[in-house]
Amino acid sequence: MDFQINKKIYFLIFIFFLSFFLRLYNINFEDLWFDEQASFLVADPKLTHVETVLLSKNLDYGTSIFFNLILKSFFQLFGYDPDIGRILTILIGVFSIPALSYLTYQVKPNNGYILVAVLSSVSWYLISYSQELRTYSLLFLLSILSIIFFFKFIEENKKAINLNLLLFIFISSLAAATHIFFFIILFSQFIFLIINKYEIRNYFHVKLFSLILIPLIYLFIMFDYLILQLQL
Repeated sequence: MDFQINKKIYFLIFIFFLSFFLRLYNINFEDLWFDEQASFLVADPKLTHVETVLLSKNLDYGTSIFFNLILKSFFQLFGYDPDIGRILTILIGVFSIPALSYLTYQVKPNNGYILVAVLSSVSWYLISYSQELRTYSLLFLLSILSIIFFFKFIEENKKAINLNLLLFIFISSLAAATHIFFFIILFSQFIFLIINKYEIRNYFHVKLFSLILIPLIYLFIMFDYLILQLQL
């Protein structure tokens, strides 16, 4: 039994290293696209945070402000270079694979998570987006984590407010701030909760309120940027 478990662990480690190599290979085969150039410019570590926010409003109406602030911090640590910036999105893309595998096992606890790890590692679509200096890899990772903690906190019956609930609210709020398309997932979670109301009896209203709280947090953080986008 231990031998079988060790085989799976070693195989998964190999898959994750393979995924990193595939994303690193030909990382700069293409020059930066216009929106990648915008992220690179906004994330200049020489700019103050106020200047970064103002420049983001002018260039992309603040749609990628959360990602750009993370990118700015990454540049401050490792140097201001487009090649270094793409390393960040590669790392985010690689971290998404164990997260997606865990989510698969959480939904269906069988060996299917291994197949998911393999397919997501070699997926040209995921590799391509991991090699771009854009926010989509971060959105993918945060969306997976949101779903993971959503299932965790709705299955718990002991405490109304706990770490899983707080992590769900925090991660989902960050995902919403990363890209407004995350609200599709949030709406799906809301419908799932309503449909399964009688199965999720304990602290149902607290769990429902947590979903309603996320758009309120989004409006508090992103209100100015949302107004700019609505004026387009």
